[in-house]
Amino acid sequence: MLRKDQTPELDGFFIVKLQVCRRLVQPIEGLHWRRFPGVQRGAVITHAFGDRQLHAVLLQPQAGFRTKTESSETTPSGLPVATIRFSAVQVENFIRESGDGNPNHQGEGAVVPGLLMASALEEILAKNGQVLDEFELRFLEGVALSQAVFLVRENSNRWVGRNEAGRRVFELSLSGDSPPSASGA
Repeated sequence: MLRKDQTPELDGFFIVKLQVCRRLVQPIEGLHWRRFPGVQRGAVITHAFGDRQLHAVLLQPQAGFRTKTESSETTPSGLPVATIRFSAVQVENFIRESGDGNPNHQGEGAVVPGLLMASALEEILAKNGQVLDEFELRFLEGVALSQAVFLVRENSNRWVGRNEAGRRVFELSLSGDSPPSASGA
């Protein structure tokens, strides 16, 4: 869905938020440019599919930009249920299949595409009995190739990804009619 909105103007931008929710109103679909707090240039991409709506926010990092979040602590909150790690080959295959030409995902210092991370999370949570029917996924830090991310369940509707230093790299909040996992963990 996002492929048709790809433009060279988005090169260097990062997805900072993905949201899938029930469509309550007819969305203004496509790519829309915005200014965010701090005069940061960003893009919002919205698409409807069936009774759902995908909403993606992409930002262009500024020099010295750091995600400000109250949840950036390093104190572990639970045991990891999975370790997520992507090789250069996996990212290259995703880029080829998706048509993602963003230079952030290529070469030295490449970061894992947010949509690839979301796809992996969906697969892992499905194996744990959790359905990603409606969700919000916020990316707090980039994930480098081969970097381990530990998936931790905070409660029945909230998951976080932590890097090896214990910092949060993403937060996943589930909503809607998502059933709890079979394990009850």
